[in-house]
Amino acid sequence: FFFLMIRRPPRSTQSRSSAASDVYKRQVVSTQSTWGSSKVAVKGREVTETEKNVGNVFQEIENSNADFKNVLKDVNVAEARELEVNIKGRARKVFLVLIPPPALKFIGKSYRKLLPELERRLKAPVLIVGKRTIESKWIKAHRSQMRPRTRTLTSVHEAILEDLVQPSVIIGRRIRHRIDGSRVAKVTLDQADREFLEDKVDIIQAVYKKLTTKDIVIDFKQDHVFYNNPKQ
Repeated sequence: FFFLMIRRPPRSTQSRSSAASDVYKRQVVSTQSTWGSSKVAVKGREVTETEKNVGNVFQEIENSNADFKNVLKDVNVAEARELEVNIKGRARKVFLVLIPPPALKFIGKSYRKLLPELERRLKAPVLIVGKRTIESKWIKAHRSQMRPRTRTLTSVHEAILEDLVQPSVIIGRRIRHRIDGSRVAKVTLDQADREFLEDKVDIIQAVYKKLTTKDIVIDFKQDHVFYNNPKQ
């Protein structure tokens, strides 16, 4: 009798040498930035000058303060744009920084400290949003494939608006239909955040219009919380 022993190839991990691991390595290399900054991670294209400047600023802020170092150590710039919006007849420059959506939670409560620091160094208003992808429901790899709810047009537009108004939260939303058939959404934010966001309301409205072609009007109102205090 003869026994034929076939050696099993190593598992497809990044640490072992195999054909599958080479695929992993190629994927990792392709997602890295074509520029030297560790804070910029773009895919399939060259890094722009705007992204280089924003990446440098993020790196400087991270190195300047221990608190920011803990916040920004896992935050990378996926894309940065320099937009020009029209505010009351005057053109203004705005930096739109796109980061991976999971990285938004790392910033968390540091918005109130991070945004003024970014604006001071870039000398222009800065808005941070998650880089999301809209998928068509008609393009499928298989007929049984279901599109994730977070990849729909409506969901992505709602998420962009929530990111733009950070660190505030949306406490009310209404849609008003004009006589000409167009629509405008009235968005209500918490009154407690008026002081921080009041100067940016026009910029947020203009940037959201530029990104989604939808009109919004932002106002502030006190968020009434109805509850009973426990008796002492």
